[in-house]
Amino acid sequence: MVKFTLIHMKKMLIPIFIVLVGLCCAQTELPIIKANSKNTKIFDGLNYKPNFWYLMPEVKPDVYFVDIPRKSQTVKFVSDLDSISFNTSYGQNHDFIILLDGKDSCFTRISATYPQKNSSQSLCQHCPNDTIPFKVKGNKIYFSGKLNGIENIVFQFDLGAGAANISHHSVKKARVGFDSKGHLRNSDGNNEVSLSKSNTIELGSLKWEPVEMYETKNMERYEDAIVGNALFRDKIYEINYDKGLIILHKKLPRSASNFVKHDMLLDQGIRPAIEATFDFHGQKERDWFLFDTGNSSNGIVGNTFSAKNGNYKKFKKLIGFGDRKIAFLADLSIGNSRFSSGTIVLEKPNSKGSQYAFGGVIGNKILKTFNVIIDNQQGHIYLKPNKVYHKPSKSSGQSIFGMLPFPFLLAVLFLIVRSKIRSKRTIGDRKSAFFFILFLVFSCEKETLPFLDESLTTEFFIDSKEKNKTYRIWVQLPKGYQNGSQEYPTLYVLDPDDKSIVGNSNFFYIAKKCLALSEAKKTTGTIVIGIRHGDYREIDYTPTKFSIKGFSGEGGAEAFVNFIKKELIPKVEKDYRALSHRDQRCIIGHSLGGLCGAFIFANHNEAFGNYLLLSPTLVYDNEIVLQYEQQTRKGIKDRPQLVYLGLGGTEPNMVPAAELLYNRIKKYYPNAKSKLYIKPGKGHNSSKDGNIKNALEYYFTNRIK
Repeated sequence: MVKFTLIHMKKMLIPIFIVLVGLCCAQTELPIIKANSKNTKIFDGLNYKPNFWYLMPEVKPDVYFVDIPRKSQTVKFVSDLDSISFNTSYGQNHDFIILLDGKDSCFTRISATYPQKNSSQSLCQHCPNDTIPFKVKGNKIYFSGKLNGIENIVFQFDLGAGAANISHHSVKKARVGFDSKGHLRNSDGNNEVSLSKSNTIELGSLKWEPVEMYETKNMERYEDAIVGNALFRDKIYEINYDKGLIILHKKLPRSASNFVKHDMLLDQGIRPAIEATFDFHGQKERDWFLFDTGNSSNGIVGNTFSAKNGNYKKFKKLIGFGDRKIAFLADLSIGNSRFSSGTIVLEKPNSKGSQYAFGGVIGNKILKTFNVIIDNQQGHIYLKPNKVYHKPSKSSGQSIFGMLPFPFLLAVLFLIVRSKIRSKRTIGDRKSAFFFILFLVFSCEKETLPFLDESLTTEFFIDSKEKNKTYRIWVQLPKGYQNGSQEYPTLYVLDPDDKSIVGNSNFFYIAKKCLALSEAKKTTGTIVIGIRHGDYREIDYTPTKFSIKGFSGEGGAEAFVNFIKKELIPKVEKDYRALSHRDQRCIIGHSLGGLCGAFIFANHNEAFGNYLLLSPTLVYDNEIVLQYEQQTRKGIKDRPQLVYLGLGGTEPNMVPAAELLYNRIKKYYPNAKSKLYIKPGKGHNSSKDGNIKNALEYYFTNRIK
């Protein structure tokens, strides 16, 4: 990550405004606000900058360039005594005076223009869009291009970089001549380095000049240069990982309607940031994080975020190194997409604050799972999960250590072995310590699951009239589907993209488990259907509008289930060889997804005959679904049913309602097969993987014929 210092930027801008020396006399009617402190806060649209602006009376005028000049928004300056705000429009300036200590006039300008912009041109006169091919290596983006006319220069595309950089190893190769000094801030700190002010970059059919480049020593030997969002600061462009292309669009493409739209901040008008939410066992903490394709990990959590509400203590930490710790990745949401497996870096708390802007960094190990559209003109990021997000893990089985880098694993095992052996006095005890280490490793292994045939994995989009939404549907066909004419049962998965199962999303884990069970039991396979919720889960999965303790359910389940019944199921059973009777359909859901499944059981029982309900939130709205069950029981009790209820033993508020539903089924439903399993010592999330296994085992053994 690289960025200019504020003082350096100001020094660069002073010559531009020497014609305004007479500003004081010429504009006597400028608005005035007062200040006693030189530190001034700025609200630039959504971006709050508490320590960004330092009053410098000697700079006339001192120009603040808005982050996204083409976007009309409000910019507000707040001193320790006063404030002033302006509505900005592209190309406009707003001048005012900050009177410091009652005597020094700080002439200030808010400018909705670009401070400096590389001149770019397309070398392809008839192309609808300019494109730059790229490859991903080590979770980073690379493309080949020209620098100062020299070909085969390897560029890293780093959205965490505030300026273009040249590796000290590649200076001669790329004919970069330094003509001044500049300040560069990156992982090596904030240092004065050599600066080259005039370079030419050519990528694909695009050419930029002049481009400033800073010399750096913290790059890999195979990297020649780094470029970032500064090249495209007034553009709209797409990072399409599926196609390996960066695509520059003349306007927002129509395909953006299939992406999820997010607000975007630009740090110093260059580095994009996006909002993300960590869920600590139901307590959600939201903040802005840099959208950093130059970081190859899941990301870094900075002190600014960690200090809020004691968040640092909420992460489950593994090991420390230097000024950082490695922790398990808490449940992380970016829009509708969730990430729960792997590790993340924590900046250790210190009195000096954080070295990271905003709440920290989201790295490219996560970001590469989306196709991305960045709209630098209106300040939005559009995300759409891509093939990487949906791809099954390469390993059929994975231990918890598999989430960690191999060198880190060796270091951890070494420390454990050393501590164990040093604590033992006899050879026999040391042998015991050795076997203890083997136990630690192999006891963490998860079950081995078969690989999925990717040719049988597909997806489609369906426009719902019931919901006025477009739903993305994933389909995994059973083994042997392409070789015959057999029809198959269907299993519909709610929250298919949830990745709380280590190394897998719900969808692919369930699909693998179904394949394993059908082979082990020598029975018919299942068509697995993943239904991405079109809104938030709190809308699609909740039967009524209800709020409690910061949680708000919007009650969209009725329309969502009607979409499944009237639109999705008919399409699946038309396009695939799916059995078309309710008895051959199954639905599985966890938490609110389990609640939605129970709602279907009570109110739409004609749609499904098999229900796998994991930690269902039946307590929702005074157990409203249990009330529905009482009302509809007479009409559905004689139908064949299969109902599996699985919960964790440490979620006691959820268990009584599940027990009540189970007892009702046992008492009033003579043709039902049902099971209640409570996993000892497990909670709402930790019981999930075990209950998925048990539920599918129960389903394949007892499903309605």
